Amino acid sequence: MVLGAMLVLATVTPAAMAQSIQIPGCPSNFPWFTNVPQAQTFEQFLASHPDDRRELADNPGLIYHPNWRAQHQQLQYFLQTHPDVWAGLKSQGAGIYDSSFNQFLGNQPRIASDLRDNPELLYDPSYRDAQPALDQFLTNHPRVWAYGPT
Repeated sequence: MVLGAMLVLATVTPAAMAQSIQIPGCPSNFPWFTNVPQAQTFEQFLASHPDDRRELADNPGLIYHPNWRAQHQQLQYFLQTHPDVWAGLKSQGAGIYDSSFNQFLGNQPRIASDLRDNPELLYDPSYRDAQPALDQFLTNHPRVWAYGPT
C-alpha cells in the first residue's frame, strides 16, 4: 500500500509543479505566465515583490524599459542572476504589442526583427533616431503594449 501511494505521488507531483501559480494582483492572462520554467521562476519573484508586480500588472512593457528596471534594483539583480529568465522575457516581448503596432511591424520587417531580438530598443533614443518610421509611429501612438498604458 505504501508503494502504491508513492507511485501516485510520483505521478501527481510533476503535474502539480508544472502548473502556474496564481499571484494576487496580477491578471490571470499576465503575458509571461506560460508553462515554462523561466516563467515560473519569474512568477515566484513577482509573488514576493508586490511593488514590481503591481507596476508590471498595470504595464508589462515596463520590463523592457532600462530606466524603469534601473529604479527596481531587486528586479535588476534578479534578471542579471537569472539570464535564462531575461532571455525568455525578451523573446516574449513581441507577443504583447497591441494590434496597431503589430500592423506597423508587419510593414517594417527589419524593425520587427530588431525588436523581436531586443524589445528594449523601443526605449533607445539612438535606435529610434535611426528609424524615423518607428519614431513617427511612436510619436503618434505612444501605447504599443496590449496590456496597460505606456
